[in-house]
Amino acid sequence: MSHATPATTADTIVLQRQGWLNVVFFAGFPILGAGLGCLLSFVPGWLTRLPDWVDNLPMIPGHEQFAMLDGLSGPWLTGILIAVGALAGIVLAAMTLTVPTWEISRDSLTITHNNQTLLDVPLHHIHSLHPGENGLITVLGADTGVLVRAEVEPSAAELKEAVSHFGLAWHDFDPFDNDYVRWLDGDPELSDRVNAILRTRAHAIEKGDEEDGAQLSEALGAEGIVVRDRGERQQWRRTEI
Repeated sequence: MSHATPATTADTIVLQRQGWLNVVFFAGFPILGAGLGCLLSFVPGWLTRLPDWVDNLPMIPGHEQFAMLDGLSGPWLTGILIAVGALAGIVLAAMTLTVPTWEISRDSLTITHNNQTLLDVPLHHIHSLHPGENGLITVLGADTGVLVRAEVEPSAAELKEAVSHFGLAWHDFDPFDNDYVRWLDGDPELSDRVNAILRTRAHAIEKGDEEDGAQLSEALGAEGIVVRDRGERQQWRRTEI
């Protein structure tokens, strides 16, 4: 958990990551990756020192294979593994480079990320906020549909305090959790169009296409349907239009 501090004025509260944390990530992750790469370069040598009874275990290569791997060890392999580990650390640091900035005022809630506006709505258009899946905060609109799901720093507790300060409703869990039902293909309670969107979304999620899944969730929202995933199953509920 980060220790960023929200910026506060009399009429505005801003929650965002402080820049020094990115410096820590870009310095620490590559060093950690390089260290792990260096340790991996010693693994072949360690394997050759395993006791003889290990050879008799199923699915375990013998000492000949371990010795072959040990023969590959040397300064070149160590250097390559260190470089790969450091590069992996840089990639990981880049993936955590930014998180959304939340700005709450007496009039509106604005969420921006990478110079893009994820949400900018008047407070009276918001029903409530609550923690959701994967550490994301869910913002529900006045019709109880999902306006956005976004990460927050420094913590959900800080956001809870901020939204309460401006009179927004906060729930520690989804207030409509009991309204969701499992989607079955061809559900007669849903229109053919909604069933088709849910069917397509199920295929997208199965393939790991999160971007397409998010776009299809928005399409369902336009139809008055909120969708969420529970394992490999889709669940849905209606908004209160």
